[in-house]
Amino acid sequence: MLKRLLFIFIFLAAAIFLFKDKNNQTPANQSVIKEYKATIKLGEKTFDIAQFIGKTALIATEAKVKVEKTGDGENTFFTAVEGRVADRKKREFWEFLINGKQAEVGAGSYIIQNGDQIEWKISNY
Repeated sequence: MLKRLLFIFIFLAAAIFLFKDKNNQTPANQSVIKEYKATIKLGEKTFDIAQFIGKTALIATEAKVKVEKTGDGENTFFTAVEGRVADRKKREFWEFLINGKQAEVGAGSYIIQNGDQIEWKISNY
């Protein structure tokens, strides 16, 4: 009788241990939720552009703010953003920044990555 009780106790302990361990695992078909974030900054305004991750900064900017431009695609140059014209007499231009640093490519070439902050500001040359 004692052997039978000991066997049942060991069996239940093993079953509880295995059941608990199995419940702590993430099922293979359960996906991990990843947060996507990207923004355009224009002065004090910030626009969410997470839906444009993987697309160019040009496409995202044109979708979120009113722009005037010359050229197309990789050769696009903004002359006005939200009605503010870059004054050539004052040697102004619309500067394109990525994560606080001057972009090394144009907005028509830059592909937005998760976490990017695109910024447009008037600068002088």
